[in-house]
Amino acid sequence: MRRRLREARLRIGQACLEDLRGADQRGLDRALIRQFATCQRVAAHKRVLITGATGKGKTYVAFALPQQACRKGHWTLYRRIPHLLDELTLARADGTCAGLMNRFAQTDLMVLDDLGLVTLNDK
Repeated sequence: MRRRLREARLRIGQACLEDLRGADQRGLDRALIRQFATCQRVAAHKRVLITGATGKGKTYVAFALPQQACRKGHWTLYRRIPHLLDELTLARADGTCAGLMNRFAQTDLMVLDDLGLVTLNDK
């Protein structure tokens, strides 16, 4: 589990669904959070999109979900979109893109954060 957590690169390594407080005030559906805790969506390769206003706990949930998945034996990755784009550009330039894509394909859960903070181009 330690290796899975280390390789996931979670910035908030101690985030866990059990510690999610104030779900009602944040507008989070407790039943949905309990469902996420089972990791059935991860096992079924289902997508999850977390949206909401600032301060509603999106980032915490985005770290708690992969942490829970690691505890259940799944391989996870966390990437901020700006870092992911840099990583892909570098891999393409140095010829390691196929290996990087293979690593992504072997991951059970990949969390992509900060999508709206970068301008995408055709590099």
